[in-house]
Amino acid sequence: MKSIAQARAKFAWECAKDLGSDKFSTSVDKVPTYIKTNGLLNTMAFCYSKADYESVFLLIIEWLTGNNQGDKYPFFTLQMPIKPKEALEIRKKEKDKDKKLSEAEKQEVERKIKSLNDFRKSAMETLVGQCEDTKQHIALTTEVLALLNWLRRFAKSE
Repeated sequence: MKSIAQARAKFAWECAKDLGSDKFSTSVDKVPTYIKTNGLLNTMAFCYSKADYESVFLLIIEWLTGNNQGDKYPFFTLQMPIKPKEALEIRKKEKDKDKKLSEAEKQEVERKIKSLNDFRKSAMETLVGQCEDTKQHIALTTEVLALLNWLRRFAKSE
């Protein structure tokens, strides 16, 4: 049986392999400082609103919901419609949808974008609700910082 630290490290490694880029590495490197300076909710709201930080936002939510390890360590329950890597691919297709995609593909991209946006909004609302309790807020902040510590290490090594 894996400890939460081992599961966290494994998750971070998989994410760094899937999403490893200079932009991702830079974003992951900055977020812990933002959390320490501004708090978890303000930082998550920032990540929510910025396209360059969307993958970081989704990875944090994926970890906190337990979707990544069979709900073994969930902090709250929320089903993700797509994985962060797929979300980035959908965003790329969204930018190019007028150029290369058929009408059916355009409709599929629009459906996935709507699903992703609905999920992001729901995730932010759930996170805000979870942080109403001070102890839970501290626990979530500690967990997110621990996850980001691993993500930073692995993102730099990619």
